[in-house]
Amino acid sequence: MSPFSNLLRALLGRSEQRGKRRHARLRLESLEDRTTPAVFYVNTATDTPDARIGDGLARDAYGRTSLRAAIQEANFRAARDTIVIHFSGPQVIRLASPLPDLTTGIDIMGDGPQSTSVVGGATPARPYRVFTVLAGADVSIRGLSATGGRTTDNGGGIWNAGNLTLTSVWVGNNEARFSGGGIHNQGVLTVYASTISGNRAGAAGGGINNDASFAQVGMLTRPGVSASLSSMSRAGAAALAVNPDALPPGLADVLIRDTVVSYNTAGTWGGGIATGFGSDLICYGTEVKDNGAGVLGGGIWSNRATVAFHGGKVTENRASGDGGGFYVDGGLATFDQGARVVDNASAGRGGAATSSRDR
Repeated sequence: MSPFSNLLRALLGRSEQRGKRRHARLRLESLEDRTTPAVFYVNTATDTPDARIGDGLARDAYGRTSLRAAIQEANFRAARDTIVIHFSGPQVIRLASPLPDLTTGIDIMGDGPQSTSVVGGATPARPYRVFTVLAGADVSIRGLSATGGRTTDNGGGIWNAGNLTLTSVWVGNNEARFSGGGIHNQGVLTVYASTISGNRAGAAGGGINNDASFAQVGMLTRPGVSASLSSMSRAGAAALAVNPDALPPGLADVLIRDTVVSYNTAGTWGGGIATGFGSDLICYGTEVKDNGAGVLGGGIWSNRATVAFHGGKVTENRASGDGGGFYVDGGLATFDQGARVVDNASAGRGGAATSSRDR
């Protein structure tokens, strides 16, 4: 064989080997790790859906990230994700339809309730709420307003069956046909430095309806509450100071403060807050003011529940029946010496507070 033939064969052999190596090389497609927390930055107020759920981008068909697209992507992922809503100035996100239910661990952060507004476009013919938190979800919402929700059942603004924390949030101008004009809670609810106002419920809980095992509203620190008794005899109900050691586990490590529940109305019970059926409500530094109920408990109505009120004030509430400020129908209501129940009115018994035992 000639030297030229040997050289040609060697070159062809090398080419075949390179081709084989290229053919055998694995091609790896980059996939988003759904167990790694992600941050989605909302950059449009337009209510548009995610163009490709699961791609880890949360972008609509125009390449923008909307609140809806961010929630859709976060729900798809196993990690706890953060949604940041930030614009150069105040912005209103007007919903065209119900937002997706929140089903996993999600933190939603706005620029503040006066700057970031999520407004439902609900009408009597097409009712829907602003946020829905399902059982098993662990959600925090901070720094925004949730308004304009309307439902034919419970929870006009927010319906919670998971673990929900609201911080610096305004829940206002929502309506429920039955209970929880602002918020209906069937899970664990924590409200911190927020305002619940201007909501309406056809039945119970104009501002908040608590029908779950535990809800906290107001300001909570490691309390040094006096163990002495205080009295509300003129209101027709006894009030006890609470031993902080008897509080539910974990509370002493939580800080909640400066919550206002005001200008809410309920057709029957609990203009500001209604809680019942074995649930627990603990209020610290909370002001329940200027709420109204069509029957009982203009400020707060408690039915077979445990309520503890530390500091704060229940004032200027009204009821067309009994208990202008507070109505207790079974269960236990406790107040410490810093709590004030003043200037409430009712057409029936107990302008400040009363209980079913007084009837």
